[in-house]
Amino acid sequence: MARSLRTSELQAHSLSQDNSDSSSLFRKVWKVFQVVGGVLAAVVTLAMLVVLGLVVLALFSLGGTSLSSEGNVAVIPIEGVIVSSGGGGLFGEDAAVSRDIVKELEDADQDSGKLAIILDINSPGGLPVASAEIAEAIGRVKKPVYALIRDIGASGAYWVASSSDVIYAHEASQTGSIGVLASYVEYAGFLERYNFTYRRLVAGKYKDSGSPYTRLTDEEQGVIQQDLDSLHEIFISAVAKNRNMSVESVRFLATGAVYSGRDAVHLGLVDKLGTLHEVLVDIGEKLNVTATPVVIKHQESLRDLLKSVLSRSAYSVGAGFGNALTSASRPVPFLS
Repeated sequence: MARSLRTSELQAHSLSQDNSDSSSLFRKVWKVFQVVGGVLAAVVTLAMLVVLGLVVLALFSLGGTSLSSEGNVAVIPIEGVIVSSGGGGLFGEDAAVSRDIVKELEDADQDSGKLAIILDINSPGGLPVASAEIAEAIGRVKKPVYALIRDIGASGAYWVASSSDVIYAHEASQTGSIGVLASYVEYAGFLERYNFTYRRLVAGKYKDSGSPYTRLTDEEQGVIQQDLDSLHEIFISAVAKNRNMSVESVRFLATGAVYSGRDAVHLGLVDKLGTLHEVLVDIGEKLNVTATPVVIKHQESLRDLLKSVLSRSAYSVGAGFGNALTSASRPVPFLS
């Protein structure tokens, strides 16, 4: 009986030992599994971070001018109001940004695969300096530059077109409008009627000339008009030089009037009537090639887009105060 109990105890001990060994083995296997799993997770995470980093780097570096080898004629769109910077992009109105267009002109001129450049214009004009910047950049281009005016190529946009070697326009297009404006709505009478007061706090006699909240004096209007006349003369001189016309003949046309494409040809402001097809045929015949167009367009980088979002957000936060400060500034001359 004692021997039988001893045997049972040995068997129970053996079974307990087997279970202990199995449990120990399971823990070791589980630890190995955890280590391997951790290593794999770390490798996968690292790989994802590398890929994400490359994507972000690519997005931030994406930008500049989109050039293609598929065509031998660069077509650069000039659409919307011509401005110096900003204005277009993801959240703003369509605009032709001068610094982008200048870069596109420079890149197309340096690209050996591009034999000529076409400015595809559909713009009512814009800021004087921005228009002049594009016109001056065109003057530095060594390749033939053609301007194509579609629906409208007026004022600052015509200044740009006049800098090209040849101007084409559709007969129904609107062009010319060689003039400058800085008109604005004056609220002084409205404020007086409803007992509002404009408290004038300035340093400088003409600092708030053109504020919509006060009546423009004859003296102030004379000063502003003098500036506009000076800018108008710069515009006239530039067109006369670009079009090889006398200053007097351009001044005669520079009433701010808009001319149809057909009339503009007779007046010497446009060379030929036609569409993109006629321009390409002309280029092909002069260069003895088959002219194939490719649109060149500035691509904003992610950095530019984020900067635009942040700047617009900052403006929105301070819009009320900012508008109160800037609204009293002089009206901005506009070529339109």
